[in-house]
Amino acid sequence: MPAHTKIEEQSISYEDRLFIKKVKDDTHQREDNYYGISLPFKEDEPKIPNNKQAALTRLSKLKKSLVNDEQHRNDYLSFMTNIINRGYAERVP
Repeated sequence: MPAHTKIEEQSISYEDRLFIKKVKDDTHQREDNYYGISLPFKEDEPKIPNNKQAALTRLSKLKKSLVNDEQHRNDYLSFMTNIINRGYAERVP
């Protein structure tokens, strides 16, 4: 093994090693021939804070922007239609 490889391996943190292991263990080929991997959280079940109020504030600002700016509204609708049609997102009832 070349000397520089040993130095590079020594400089990798424990967290980086865990991340690399998760990537190697979880990378898989999907039915559409793309590759996928789970989100590499430090914990298997991360504790996600309740950010409902922040989300509602952002939604309110987005609504105002879409109502007041026709170009922004058209661009937004085009973008959202595209990602829904490609299967990257779905409509929420």
